[in-house]
Amino acid sequence: MRVQYGGVYIYTSPMFLPIDPEFNKEILIKSFQYFQGRGFYSTEHQPVSENLFTKDGEKWSILRTKFTPMFTPSKLKGMFNLMIEATKPMEKYIKEHHNKQMPLNAKDCATRFTTDVTATCVFGFESNSFLDDILLKQLNEILVKSTRLLRLLFCIALPKVANFLRIPLLPPQETDLVCKNLEESVKYRRENNITKTDFLQLLIDLKNNSVINLTELKAQCLLFLIGGYETTAATISFMLLELAHNQDIQEKLRTEINEILPSYGGEICYDAVMDMKYLEMVLCETLRKHPAAPFLLRKCVKDFTINDITIERNTTIVIPTIGLHYDPEYYPKPDVFDPERFSDTNKNKIVPYTYLPFGEGPRNCIGDRLGKQQVKVAVVSFIQQFKIKLNPEVTFPLEYDTFMILTPKRDILLDIELV
Repeated sequence: MRVQYGGVYIYTSPMFLPIDPEFNKEILIKSFQYFQGRGFYSTEHQPVSENLFTKDGEKWSILRTKFTPMFTPSKLKGMFNLMIEATKPMEKYIKEHHNKQMPLNAKDCATRFTTDVTATCVFGFESNSFLDDILLKQLNEILVKSTRLLRLLFCIALPKVANFLRIPLLPPQETDLVCKNLEESVKYRRENNITKTDFLQLLIDLKNNSVINLTELKAQCLLFLIGGYETTAATISFMLLELAHNQDIQEKLRTEINEILPSYGGEICYDAVMDMKYLEMVLCETLRKHPAAPFLLRKCVKDFTINDITIERNTTIVIPTIGLHYDPEYYPKPDVFDPERFSDTNKNKIVPYTYLPFGEGPRNCIGDRLGKQQVKVAVVSFIQQFKIKLNPEVTFPLEYDTFMILTPKRDILLDIELV
């Protein structure tokens, strides 16, 4: 008989691990009212830590309603050209490595690109991280300090104690500096009557209409900054790794790019990228093998019974995304990178609630389309101009460095050729 669930304790806090997809459906969709929280830590002593990701209950519901309109296709399309601009310094950076016959560090390159996109789309200013990595260092410092394993486990398992001890979720010094830059950007736009097509402008509009206040604006910007740049960079890195490791798939993707772009004037544009079906398949398979979030967190807010199993109030639910994605019952030969799993014919055969790279249900990742758009822009720009191979120093099986976000433990080095 197949195991349906398991359980562990972290300190004195129980955690329930559903394995059966029907449990996942129940928790994420059907009985969402029992599991509406993530149980993630935020503290009233650091208001900017109380964002859409960390808040639960009615406060979360209100924030989600406020911010959902920011992620419509039309809003994302308005930011597409900002992402295209960020590819130009990246392309120059890659060509320099080619000219010097130096291997390219895919993770480092992707992180610089997503930092520039984040700076442009969230802050609204140009940031060339390929020349000046000040913002990159600030974001990395916030991420590293706020996701240290023992500290984060303590904050998740014993949030009341952590709040009593006034343990901040985010490192105060670096966070305050970023918030100061945000305040200055908001002030500058107001005083100079400047309007842009980025996320900061959308948040400013909400603030001007009294939908949110300045603290909520800063909290959401921090969430988009921290949550977006690292997860997206990791996905770009893994996608380039798989394309370099599977030359036939890389060539098939390049062929699609070269066949579709002429129909749109030869330039990378929103409609052209959205028309690339094989690109979507490659991205979906990348997210199966290398999900940015290796697990999903939910919190049981009141006792719930399913299949004669009672999940008690305040139990943390941990859905093992990466375990589901590698289960051979759902994905035969799970170690094989096969984009055809997500073809129009095959994707309908995937067992529901076994593919969860962005979660599912009302608390799925609100920025999934934004993240996927960034990945596609970067990879299309990359593969259109460069042929990539794995440097001999890259070894398999790949080792991960992970807790909250799945990232490669060692550098992914690529050898570059011009197409």
